[in-house]
Amino acid sequence: MLSRADITEVDDPVIETFLGLLAHDIANHPERLQAVDAGFVMRIQSLVNGTEVDLVPALSEGDK
Repeated sequence: MLSRADITEVDDPVIETFLGLLAHDIANHPERLQAVDAGFVMRIQSLVNGTEVDLVPALSEGDK
C-alpha cells in the first residue's frame, strides 16, 4: 500500500537522533569526511540518466 505522507511541522525524533549522531561523529572525527569526486557524481548521473519522477500528482483511490 502506498500513500502520500502528510507534511507536518512536527519534529521527527528518529531523524533528530540520527542527525545528532552525525553531528557528534563529524565533530569528533572530522578526518573521516571525504569529498565526493566528479567521477562518482558522473557515475551516479549515468545510472539515473533519463529517469523522471513526478512527486506532485495525487495518488488515485485505486493506488491507496
